[in-house]
Amino acid sequence: MVLVYRIQLCFVLLSFGAFSALSSAATLARPSLSNELQPIESSNSTRNQISSLAVDPHLIIVPTFNGPNLDQVILLMSAVQLIAKEATENIDHDVEQIFWASPSARFSIISILVLPPPNAATINRRHVIWGLTQSLHIMMNLSRFASAVFRMTRSGALIGTIFFTQRGNNGLLDVDKRASLMLPINSTNAKTNDTTLGSYDSNSINTVNAGNLEIFCRLRGYDLEPSEIFGPVVTMLGHVAQFPARARFISWSTPFEVGQGQTALSFVKSERETPPFCEKEHIITATTTVPLFMIRKGRFSEVDIKIQSRVGTVAQLLANGQLIIERTPPPHLGVGLR
Repeated sequence: MVLVYRIQLCFVLLSFGAFSALSSAATLARPSLSNELQPIESSNSTRNQISSLAVDPHLIIVPTFNGPNLDQVILLMSAVQLIAKEATENIDHDVEQIFWASPSARFSIISILVLPPPNAATINRRHVIWGLTQSLHIMMNLSRFASAVFRMTRSGALIGTIFFTQRGNNGLLDVDKRASLMLPINSTNAKTNDTTLGSYDSNSINTVNAGNLEIFCRLRGYDLEPSEIFGPVVTMLGHVAQFPARARFISWSTPFEVGQGQTALSFVKSERETPPFCEKEHIITATTTVPLFMIRKGRFSEVDIKIQSRVGTVAQLLANGQLIIERTPPPHLGVGLR
């Protein structure tokens, strides 16, 4: 008998270097783009040029850790949901200040506030996504997850500020109070859909269903640290965000170095030549589902992923994916074939 659990996903989503001192500014290098990535504009089947979230070499982010430690997994998952939400929108549009608390009660104890520069009403969404991804990479590389402020500058001028903090049990913390003075706190205005999580077949491949989209995950291989999962997940969302809503993906890989090891998340489209195709929203949903699935299962590890679309009883494969160790595992890793 199949055991089914009810979970909740946010469906507006469902997107390095060392520091000599934390107080010093650091220009962060972005991970290299895969040469295999070939997004295709579905409206006219022309190829898009690969662009970057960090093409401006004058962009700098300055971290200041100024508060108590935060739960690593809850912070990373909440931030991934926010990046995914923003990644589904037009990256070149300007947005007003953003206050984020996850619609999921489990992750809503973390508050994220993104402010435009002083005397400005908006901030470019490209800078929002760049700032969020780089902030998380800083935390993961330093292994420091705490209340913090990240200031983004270009050529010395402040272009935006990101706050991470924990919501208080009794009333709002400072970041929440600051947000409440500027805009209604509506937790994201996100729609939430019920989904199911359960066993699929004798191979213990599990699925998260989103309407007619199905994401299958099979945990296997090496057990990993949370940052070794969230690193390539955050990188994937940040890069996929730059493409149009209906862009179709042939293949994509995002490696992430942490410690002495390297993990990578990759997707390769199916061989099908007729719709439905693997599009931007499918990659975003699958990428965000991976860590959420692992949290629900209580294990972070290498994983096989399948993206498919179902109409009635007919399932159509869109893409296969995996998150694996690419470099010799550091000593802390152990084989966990459960």
